[in-house]
Formats: sequence, structure tokens, C-alpha cells
Amino acid sequence: MRNILSACYGKLASRKIALVFGILYLINQGIIYSILSRLGHDAIRLQLTFSSQVFSDILAKWGDAGLNIYLSHFYFDYPHVILYSVCLASGIAYLTHRADRAPSPFILFAFTLPFIAGILDALENTFHLIMIFHRACLTPTLVAISGTCTNLKWLSAFASVLIMSFFVARKYKP
Repeated sequence: MRNILSACYGKLASRKIALVFGILYLINQGIIYSILSRLGHDAIRLQLTFSSQVFSDILAKWGDAGLNIYLSHFYFDYPHVILYSVCLASGIAYLTHRADRAPSPFILFAFTLPFIAGILDALENTFHLIMIFHRACLTPTLVAISGTCTNLKWLSAFASVLIMSFFVARKYKP
């Protein structure tokens, strides 16, 4: 497994890949924001909640029109997972790659963290779709699992940004 990770790490250790995926991420983020902003803060509340009652109340408040708006964002949110995962992982790999040595276990962990965030994000999206289209699945347990995925996603993504920021500061310090 370490060999596979090291090979992926080496392939993604590219400033060009990080920049291209970063630009695509920002464009896609703008699209998602323009869609979800029409729902106010409820879209964030829906994602972060651990309460099936809050989840259900938000869906009821939105009605069909709001629900269709929320559903339309998934066309951009699933690819978003790939865009930010590759951007962050590539940035970390670019900033830490050394041709003369293999990456340390910490570097490989840092490299995989954006992909962990992406997997959690895809799970969150999938749980939301299941609960929206199959209301019988809108149970306290599934909402709690979805909320856990969301919060761990944000934690992993934030940690990835902090780690990358550390390596940027280290690489470009005067």
C-alpha cells in the first residue's frame, strides 16, 4: 500500500496540477455557492445537523422548490470532491516532494488527508440523497452518521489546508 501511495504522491507532486485543480475548484465553488445561497443558511444547517428532526424540518420548510435547488447542487458537488482532493493533495506533494528520498509516513498521511475528506464528502452527499428520496431512511442514526461524515470532512479539509500552509511557509520563507 505504501508503494501505491508513494507512486501517486510522486505523480501528483506538480505545481501545474495543483494550480489547474485549484482554479477548477474555485470556479466550481462559485457555482455551488450561487446555487446554495438561494437557500440561506439552511443548506449548511442541513449538512451539519445530527438531528433528524432538524433535517426533516429544513426539507419541509424548503418545499419542492427549495428541494429542487438543493438537489441541483449535487451535479457540481460530486465533482467538487475530486477537485479539492486533488488540488490539496497535489499541493502537499509538490511542496514536500524530494527526488532523493521517499516521503515520510507523516507526509503520506498529509497527502491522503484531502482524499479522506473527499470520501467523507461523497458519503455525506450520498446519505443526503438517500434520505431525501427515501424518507423512511431519514432516521436519527442515518442523520447522525451523515453529520459525522460532514464534520469529519470539514476537519480533514481544514487540517489539509493547515498542513499545506505550513509547507508553503516553510518552502518560501526568506
